[in-house]
Amino acid sequence: MNAARNMIGIVVSTDAPPAPYPADTRAKGWRFEIDYERIEQSDTWVLATPDMRPWLLMLWMTAWRQTPCGSMPAQDELIAARIGMDLRQFRGHRDILMRGWWLAADGRMYHHTITEQVLGLLEMRDREAARKQAYRDKKNQRFTGKCPAGQARDSHGIPASATPPEPEPVPEPIPVKEAVESNSTAAGAHSDDAPRKRSAEAKKPRAARLPQDWTLPKSWGDWAVSELGMQPAAVRTEAAKFADHWHAKAGRDAAKLDWLATWRNWCRTALERSPRPLPGRQQPAPAQTDAQRTAEVRRLLGFDAIDGDVIEGGGHAR
Repeated sequence: MNAARNMIGIVVSTDAPPAPYPADTRAKGWRFEIDYERIEQSDTWVLATPDMRPWLLMLWMTAWRQTPCGSMPAQDELIAARIGMDLRQFRGHRDILMRGWWLAADGRMYHHTITEQVLGLLEMRDREAARKQAYRDKKNQRFTGKCPAGQARDSHGIPASATPPEPEPVPEPIPVKEAVESNSTAAGAHSDDAPRKRSAEAKKPRAARLPQDWTLPKSWGDWAVSELGMQPAAVRTEAAKFADHWHAKAGRDAAKLDWLATWRNWCRTALERSPRPLPGRQQPAPAQTDAQRTAEVRRLLGFDAIDGDVIEGGGHAR
């Protein structure tokens, strides 16, 4: 009898307590939160060897995903299979792994630490459901005249606690003369504003693309030569680049309000990118190498002349 009892792993009890919550209780997105301080202070954690402690956590997390939530089947084979542990290893450490678990009347194993979390979450779920129901009842009572079941109504069928709607305010009569003057003034204001609005819209400048038959105006080229010191050939080259670039460009950036200003910026950018020195600026001298700098220093200090006077034997001419 004892051997068979150990094979199926069922704790026999003649007076099994009832299950702590309904059999269809599921986590439904609830997270299993581990209280590390409580676990470290528990006797089960202290008695477990370091290689068994991960299996304890795996057992609790697996029970959290079962139905009902926080329970395990009362069979060693099923428990070992669900947590991925070898059956012989599970039975060898069953006293530690199943420490604190108890068999309920529904034939499943429960642990008091996990059932506390499940009961707390069930209570939270009930409070949230009651809050939403109260909000819906209040909304129905306010906007549709409905009331919860059992609430008294008056002779007209309206809930006794419902707030009667406020009557709509009655507008005061306006004399005919004032109404005519007001309408004529408003019409005159609108009629005066319309031409002004259209005139403002007509005067507002609009961006446009560079015309397809565009050629460089003479005044634009003269500006590049006189102001930036560009050569006429370079101006013609930049004008061709300018036209090809803006004719090929697509999108909103291809439309400009002021093409003359765009041409000026184009020429300035071309000069900045050019390797040639800008007009009026002196071209910097090329950088000297280390050997050139050394030779220049020797020349300035007169070492070249001294080296020319060196005679055989290491002496100097006197």
